[in-house]
Amino acid sequence: MPLLSRSRPCFLFQNPLSLTSRQQPPVFQRLLKEIQSAAGVPPLFLAGSALRIVSRARVCEERNALVNLLDRYIFKSVLFACAGAVGVFAFIVIVPNFMRDLLAYVLAGQLSPWLSAKLVLLLLPFAITFALPMGMLTGVLITLGRLSADSEITAMRAAGLGVSRIARPVLVLAALGVALGLYFNFDSMPRARVTYHRDLAAAV
Repeated sequence: MPLLSRSRPCFLFQNPLSLTSRQQPPVFQRLLKEIQSAAGVPPLFLAGSALRIVSRARVCEERNALVNLLDRYIFKSVLFACAGAVGVFAFIVIVPNFMRDLLAYVLAGQLSPWLSAKLVLLLLPFAITFALPMGMLTGVLITLGRLSADSEITAMRAAGLGVSRIARPVLVLAALGVALGLYFNFDSMPRARVTYHRDLAAAV
Protein backbone atom coordinates (compact mmCIF):
# COMPACT_ATOMS: atom_id res chain seq x y z
CA MET A 1 0.00 0.00 0.00
CA PRO A 2 1.58 3.38 -0.94
CA LEU A 3 2.74 5.45 1.97
CA LEU A 4 1.03 8.58 0.70
CA SER A 5 -2.41 6.95 0.89
CA ARG A 6 -2.23 6.05 4.56
CA SER A 7 -4.23 7.51 7.42
CA ARG A 8 -4.23 10.99 8.91
CA PRO A 9 -0.80 12.61 9.31
CA CYS A 10 0.73 14.32 12.29
CA PHE A 11 3.70 16.67 12.65
CA LEU A 12 7.40 15.95 12.94
CA PHE A 13 9.35 17.98 15.45
CA GLN A 14 12.77 17.36 13.90
CA ASN A 15 14.13 17.97 10.42
CA PRO A 16 14.72 14.50 8.90
CA LEU A 17 17.11 15.90 6.29
CA SER A 18 19.46 17.02 9.05
CA LEU A 19 19.95 13.40 10.12
CA THR A 20 22.11 10.69 8.64
CA SER A 21 20.55 7.84 6.70
CA ARG A 22 20.70 5.61 9.79
CA GLN A 23 19.07 8.25 12.00
CA GLN A 24 16.31 9.11 9.56
CA PRO A 25 12.93 7.57 10.43
CA PRO A 26 11.96 4.57 8.29
CA VAL A 27 8.81 6.42 7.23
CA PHE A 28 10.95 9.22 5.82
CA GLN A 29 13.21 6.83 3.90
CA ARG A 30 10.25 4.98 2.37
CA LEU A 31 8.56 8.24 1.44
CA LEU A 32 11.71 9.59 -0.19
CA LYS A 33 12.13 6.41 -2.24
CA GLU A 34 8.48 6.55 -3.28
CA ILE A 35 8.79 10.15 -4.45
CA GLN A 36 12.03 9.38 -6.27
CA SER A 37 10.51 6.45 -8.12
CA ALA A 38 7.46 8.50 -9.05
CA ALA A 39 9.45 11.53 -10.22
CA GLY A 40 12.40 9.70 -11.71
CA VAL A 41 14.99 12.13 -10.27
CA PRO A 42 17.70 11.67 -7.60
CA PRO A 43 16.82 12.36 -3.94
CA LEU A 44 19.04 15.45 -3.92
CA PHE A 45 16.53 17.35 -6.07
CA LEU A 46 13.63 16.26 -3.89
CA ALA A 47 14.98 17.49 -0.56
CA GLY A 48 12.74 20.51 -0.22
CA SER A 49 9.60 18.72 -1.44
CA ALA A 50 10.26 15.69 0.73
CA LEU A 51 10.72 17.87 3.80
CA ARG A 52 7.40 19.62 3.21
CA ILE A 53 5.59 16.33 2.68
CA VAL A 54 7.22 14.46 5.56
CA SER A 55 6.45 17.31 7.94
CA ARG A 56 2.77 16.50 7.39
CA ALA A 57 2.75 12.87 6.28
CA ARG A 58 4.03 10.81 9.21
CA VAL A 59 1.54 8.13 10.26
CA CYS A 60 0.08 8.89 13.69
CA GLU A 61 1.08 5.77 15.61
CA GLU A 62 1.36 7.68 18.89
CA ARG A 63 -2.09 9.16 18.38
CA ASN A 64 -3.59 5.76 17.61
CA ALA A 65 -2.07 4.39 20.80
CA LEU A 66 -3.52 7.34 22.73
CA VAL A 67 -6.97 6.80 21.23
CA ASN A 68 -6.86 3.11 22.19
CA LEU A 69 -5.92 4.13 25.72
CA LEU A 70 -8.85 6.56 25.83
CA ASP A 71 -11.18 3.81 24.55
CA ARG A 72 -10.12 1.51 27.39
CA TYR A 73 -10.40 4.32 29.93
CA ILE A 74 -13.93 5.28 28.87
CA PHE A 75 -15.04 1.65 28.56
CA LYS A 76 -13.77 0.71 32.03
CA SER A 77 -15.23 3.84 33.62
CA VAL A 78 -18.68 3.25 32.11
CA LEU A 79 -18.51 -0.50 32.84
CA PHE A 80 -17.75 -0.08 36.54
CA ALA A 81 -20.37 2.65 36.94
CA CYS A 82 -23.01 0.54 35.18
CA ALA A 83 -22.11 -2.56 37.20
CA GLY A 84 -22.43 -0.62 40.45
CA ALA A 85 -25.73 0.93 39.42
CA VAL A 86 -27.14 -2.43 38.28
CA GLY A 87 -26.12 -3.97 41.61
CA VAL A 88 -27.86 -1.21 43.57
CA PHE A 89 -31.08 -1.44 41.54
CA ALA A 90 -31.04 -5.26 41.72
CA PHE A 91 -30.75 -5.05 45.51
CA ILE A 92 -33.66 -2.61 45.62
CA VAL A 93 -35.80 -5.02 43.59
CA ILE A 94 -34.79 -8.16 45.52
CA VAL A 95 -35.39 -6.84 49.04
CA PRO A 96 -39.18 -6.21 48.72
CA ASN A 97 -39.68 -9.59 47.03
CA PHE A 98 -37.73 -11.32 49.77
CA MET A 99 -39.68 -9.60 52.50
CA ARG A 100 -43.02 -10.33 50.83
CA ASP A 101 -42.43 -13.96 49.83
CA LEU A 102 -39.73 -15.42 52.08
CA LEU A 103 -39.28 -13.45 55.30
CA ALA A 104 -42.27 -14.94 57.10
CA TYR A 105 -41.20 -18.50 56.24
CA VAL A 106 -37.62 -17.82 57.29
CA LEU A 107 -38.71 -16.43 60.67
CA ALA A 108 -41.07 -19.40 61.17
CA GLY A 109 -38.23 -21.82 60.47
CA GLN A 110 -39.89 -23.38 57.44
CA LEU A 111 -37.01 -22.48 55.13
CA SER A 112 -33.46 -23.59 55.80
CA PRO A 113 -30.63 -21.08 55.31
CA TRP A 114 -29.40 -22.99 52.26
CA LEU A 115 -32.85 -22.99 50.61
CA SER A 116 -33.35 -19.34 51.48
CA ALA A 117 -30.07 -18.43 49.81
CA LYS A 118 -31.03 -20.51 46.76
CA LEU A 119 -34.37 -18.74 46.46
CA VAL A 120 -32.70 -15.34 46.75
CA LEU A 121 -30.32 -16.29 43.94
CA LEU A 122 -33.30 -17.38 41.85
CA LEU A 123 -34.72 -13.89 42.35
CA LEU A 124 -31.59 -12.37 40.85
CA PRO A 125 -32.46 -12.87 37.13
CA PHE A 126 -35.90 -11.40 37.77
CA ALA A 127 -34.33 -8.38 39.45
CA ILE A 128 -31.74 -7.91 36.69
CA THR A 129 -34.45 -7.64 34.03
CA PHE A 130 -35.55 -4.42 35.76
CA ALA A 131 -32.17 -3.28 37.08
CA LEU A 132 -30.15 -3.68 33.88
CA PRO A 133 -31.75 -0.92 31.74
CA MET A 134 -31.96 1.49 34.67
CA GLY A 135 -28.42 0.70 35.76
CA MET A 136 -26.99 1.09 32.26
CA LEU A 137 -28.67 4.47 31.84
CA THR A 138 -27.55 5.64 35.28
CA GLY A 139 -23.98 4.44 34.79
CA VAL A 140 -23.62 6.14 31.40
CA LEU A 141 -25.07 9.41 32.71
CA ILE A 142 -22.83 9.38 35.79
CA THR A 143 -19.67 8.62 33.83
CA LEU A 144 -20.26 11.08 31.01
CA GLY A 145 -21.33 13.72 33.51
CA ARG A 146 -18.11 13.25 35.45
CA LEU A 147 -16.01 13.38 32.28
CA SER A 148 -17.78 16.57 31.25
CA ALA A 149 -17.41 18.16 34.69
CA ASP A 150 -13.67 17.39 34.71
CA SER A 151 -13.35 18.88 31.18
CA GLU A 152 -12.03 15.55 29.88
CA ILE A 153 -14.49 15.52 27.00
CA THR A 154 -13.39 19.05 26.11
CA ALA A 155 -9.77 17.87 26.06
CA MET A 156 -10.69 14.95 23.79
CA ARG A 157 -12.53 17.26 21.41
CA ALA A 158 -9.56 19.62 21.42
CA ALA A 159 -7.32 16.66 20.47
CA GLY A 160 -9.41 16.16 17.34
CA LEU A 161 -11.75 13.37 18.46
CA GLY A 162 -15.36 13.67 17.35
CA VAL A 163 -18.41 12.92 19.46
CA SER A 164 -19.08 9.67 17.62
CA ARG A 165 -15.48 8.56 18.18
CA ILE A 166 -15.64 9.37 21.89
CA ALA A 167 -18.96 7.51 22.20
CA ARG A 168 -17.68 4.34 20.51
CA PRO A 169 -16.78 2.51 23.79
CA VAL A 170 -20.16 3.47 25.22
CA LEU A 171 -21.93 2.08 22.14
CA VAL A 172 -19.98 -1.17 22.41
CA LEU A 173 -20.98 -1.51 26.05
CA ALA A 174 -24.59 -0.68 25.12
CA ALA A 175 -24.59 -3.50 22.56
CA LEU A 176 -23.30 -5.91 25.21
CA GLY A 177 -26.03 -4.69 27.57
CA VAL A 178 -28.70 -5.30 24.93
CA ALA A 179 -27.45 -8.86 24.38
CA LEU A 180 -27.35 -9.48 28.13
CA GLY A 181 -30.84 -8.06 28.56
CA LEU A 182 -32.25 -10.29 25.82
CA TYR A 183 -30.67 -13.33 27.46
CA PHE A 184 -32.13 -12.55 30.89
CA ASN A 185 -35.58 -11.61 29.57
CA PHE A 186 -36.10 -14.55 27.22
CA ASP A 187 -34.07 -17.35 28.79
CA SER A 188 -32.70 -16.94 32.28
CA MET A 189 -35.54 -15.12 34.03
CA PRO A 190 -38.43 -17.41 32.91
CA ARG A 191 -36.55 -20.54 33.96
CA ALA A 192 -35.53 -18.97 37.28
CA ARG A 193 -39.09 -17.88 38.07
CA VAL A 194 -40.49 -21.36 37.40
CA THR A 195 -37.82 -22.95 39.62
CA TYR A 196 -38.38 -20.31 42.31
CA HIS A 197 -42.13 -20.90 42.61
CA ARG A 198 -41.71 -24.69 42.40
CA ASP A 199 -39.06 -24.84 45.17
CA LEU A 200 -40.99 -22.40 47.37
CA ALA A 201 -44.22 -24.38 47.01
CA ALA A 202 -42.41 -27.65 47.75
CA ALA A 203 -40.78 -26.20 50.88
CA VAL A 204 -43.91 -24.73 52.47
